[in-house]
Amino acid sequence: MIGGLKKTTSRFAIAAAASVIATSAMAADLGGNCCADLEERIAELEATTARKGNRRVSLTVYGQVNEGILWWDDGEETNAYVVTNENSRTRFGFRGDARINPEWSAGYLLEVGVRIANSGHVNQFVDDNVPSIDALDLRHSAWYIESNRLGRVWVGHTNMATEGITEINLSNAAVVGAVDVNNFAGGFFVRLNNGRLLAAGSGDSPVLTGLRWRDLTSQFHGAANPGDGTRANLVRYVSPTFSGFTFSASWGEDDFWDVALRYANEFNGVRVAGGIGYQKWTDGNNVTVLPDGRGVFVGTATPSQGQPGCADLDWTLSPFAFAEGSDVDCYALGLSGSVMHVPTGLYLFGAYGFVEDENRRLLFALQSDGEILNADDRDEFWYVQAGIEKNFTGLGSTTIYGEYYKGEAGAGLNNGNVRDLGIFFPTAGFDDIFITSSTLEVWGFGLVQQIDAAAMDLYIGFRNYSGDANLLGLALDNGDVVNRARRKADFEDFQAVFTGAIIRF
Repeated sequence: MIGGLKKTTSRFAIAAAASVIATSAMAADLGGNCCADLEERIAELEATTARKGNRRVSLTVYGQVNEGILWWDDGEETNAYVVTNENSRTRFGFRGDARINPEWSAGYLLEVGVRIANSGHVNQFVDDNVPSIDALDLRHSAWYIESNRLGRVWVGHTNMATEGITEINLSNAAVVGAVDVNNFAGGFFVRLNNGRLLAAGSGDSPVLTGLRWRDLTSQFHGAANPGDGTRANLVRYVSPTFSGFTFSASWGEDDFWDVALRYANEFNGVRVAGGIGYQKWTDGNNVTVLPDGRGVFVGTATPSQGQPGCADLDWTLSPFAFAEGSDVDCYALGLSGSVMHVPTGLYLFGAYGFVEDENRRLLFALQSDGEILNADDRDEFWYVQAGIEKNFTGLGSTTIYGEYYKGEAGAGLNNGNVRDLGIFFPTAGFDDIFITSSTLEVWGFGLVQQIDAAAMDLYIGFRNYSGDANLLGLALDNGDVVNRARRKADFEDFQAVFTGAIIRF
């Protein structure tokens, strides 16, 4: 017993000594105050962590960075720029929600877009951020209240019901191969391949015009896919999903309204998704415009504060003056659908849309001879994309696609007013040159590689742009038309390659 007690006592003595030595060493390492050091480290972590104002509403910080290199060739010049990918531009945002009771909840969304140089607005002369396109822009600032049974209502600046209605694509190709082809390289100026505009004879080299590729498409929302929605100050309702269907509607500004129906489901390894939406716009800027000194209505009003792409001036044909309190009068339809065979990854995506403008023909009326110009008041497009999306590498899904777009736009507008090209061609022999209709065709192909471990997509895409426009040239003498000519302008093909990456956080 005594021997065992001695052994136990010595073990306790050894353990106690080791504890004293360890404690002394720790105190020496931490300056004699381990807790103070721990509190200091916690304070450092808190200083680098996003905080929220209360414990009731959640806060999620999210965003993405999407930058790339755009190489282009306009037939005479070749170059490359570093740009922000406008298909899904760099952004950061804050969102959250709070549970009111088991049925009701509320939340918010605040999101800001970031651009270093807009891929859809750079051109032969501007390789940096375009002055009219701000580096920062407010994308969303809205709150919502939601019922599990009744649906959600948004109030603020956010998406219309029809936003994205022509972009329902089950693949990941849209990061570079999106339906709005203006975002790829739409800001570049086109070159004529048939000599001087509306003038006799032709030159040897393509002439750079004042038209951009995006001017050959619809100006509705500034996008090549009319029928799709945008963001606005609005109230929007979104229903719960019933058997794969979701209904939404919105109203806002002064004013517009729209409705949309979406569907998504999967049957025996085949995924399907689609949607259709309708918009009506009567949002104008209440201006008065009289004929200019030549007696020709050329849209000399202040740029539209209403809906881009709709004629902003309502007329009375007698005595040929614009009416007070003028409003736009546009309606648009957009739809899209996609199907994917999940086992093979083969998919197909298609979209269509149009906008009708009740005021556009009147906006082009010419008082000089009482004629209302036979200008087209309808813009439309269709788009098809096909490819395969499958995880071939183990890094993430690889998407390989091919695409074709065709857009036909009516009479050319600029900020809701008539686009007059005469200033760009002073030697053409005409005071005014109007676009009465135009066509744009785009074909391309590309690849997107997801890297799941980094929440990242690498992409590269090629596109070829080609198009033409029907033009009317007028030569005037003291307000009288002394010469009139109609021509078809053919433009030099334009090629572009866009490569880059998007990383999400």
